Amino acid sequence: MEKSKIKKFSLVLPIIAILAFVMLALTGCNDTPTGLTWKTQFEKSTYYIGETLDVSGGVVNYTDDEGNLIEKEVVPSDVTNFDTTSFGEKEMTVTVDDKTLDFSYTVKNLKLGTYQGSQMVTYDVSSKRSSSSNISYINIEFNSDSTCTIYEQGEENTVSFEVYSNGTMSILSPLSYYGYYSNNGLTLFVTNEDVQDTQTTLYFNFVG
Repeated sequence: MEKSKIKKFSLVLPIIAILAFVMLALTGCNDTPTGLTWKTQFEKSTYYIGETLDVSGGVVNYTDDEGNLIEKEVVPSDVTNFDTTSFGEKEMTVTVDDKTLDFSYTVKNLKLGTYQGSQMVTYDVSSKRSSSSNISYINIEFNSDSTCTIYEQGEENTVSFEVYSNGTMSILSPLSYYGYYSNNGLTLFVTNEDVQDTQTTLYFNFVG
């Protein structure tokens, strides 16, 4: 009788040890990320049309096939689906060791650089007539610090501008301008509270 109890007890011990080991291993796996996770995300999440990718600050963690936790700084070749040829809310994909991770970013609707004036169209509300004139003497240079310099007949004036994710923009100056970028050109509407009977539209071409 005593021998039978000893045999049963000796069989139970290995089973308990195996179960404990499996549970410990599973617990350890839960603590270690098996996919790709962010340690620190990209510092830049807002772009303007035509800007290039900036991966500064991007660091990811993942577990390799041997169970080692790896930390990797993201490089441009790790990134796909990055596009600034059109504006809107988008997602790029980071791929490391066949593991993927998405990152949301916004492209705003303006290409930085210099635009040369081509035409000004003035519409008279009362007479319903329009007239046009050449404005090649006006250049606008958009800078990366959200300022633009307006060059007009030998004078220059640096003011601030703002772009919006819905495709419109505004320039804050003595006269207010709002408009949009399209097909390598800029269309601006003049807002002047003192002049209510005319509507003025300015057209510019991107020159680089």
